[in-house]
Amino acid sequence: MARTLAFPYKRGEIIQTSPANIQYDEENNGRAFLYLPTEFQDLLEDLRSGKGILTPIWCSPISIEGGNGLKLVAGQRRLLAGLEYLKENPDFLIKVLVVEPEDDLDALEMNARENSGRKDLSIIDHGHIAVRLREEPTKTGGRTLEQISKILNISQAQVTQAIKIVEGLPEVVQKAIHQGKIKTDDALTVLKVSDPAKRKDMIAEFLTGKV
Repeated sequence: MARTLAFPYKRGEIIQTSPANIQYDEENNGRAFLYLPTEFQDLLEDLRSGKGILTPIWCSPISIEGGNGLKLVAGQRRLLAGLEYLKENPDFLIKVLVVEPEDDLDALEMNARENSGRKDLSIIDHGHIAVRLREEPTKTGGRTLEQISKILNISQAQVTQAIKIVEGLPEVVQKAIHQGKIKTDDALTVLKVSDPAKRKDMIAEFLTGKV
């Protein structure tokens, strides 16, 4: 059973606290861009209807001025929905599973698996998450392309394309791809152009809609 916020925290226990008590990194799960309100609207509606959020978010204990606090490890979309709902219901408490900082790597994979089935993830999201999964070592070493493919539930070819795009194109182009203004095939075409000047001109044409 979940209990209300108290100290000290114990690894593995579930507590309840206000979403406002939780600190979080906006790039916690590797996404390139911030969540839009529409991306957690379904969770917000569950809270409004009384259904609630059944799966606890993961947080690790941290030291803050004046005592102890919690830092988000996994479950950013649920936390953002909770923060939004808190504006309507100041007494709202969210369930938290307490984990230790060394569990962060497991949380990265958990986040990726949790989000892999969502239809609104762009190739840019996949690319940034894939890069983090590739670069951050596990307890047994780095992750292979095959392992990343299974975690993200996409093909190895898609993982490779996603990584190429996020590592080879500037942020302004990535954002346009993320928003659907530039197609993935067009982005891959740009990457095949080796001449920097021609590539720059091609990007400008795609961004202005001249192509």
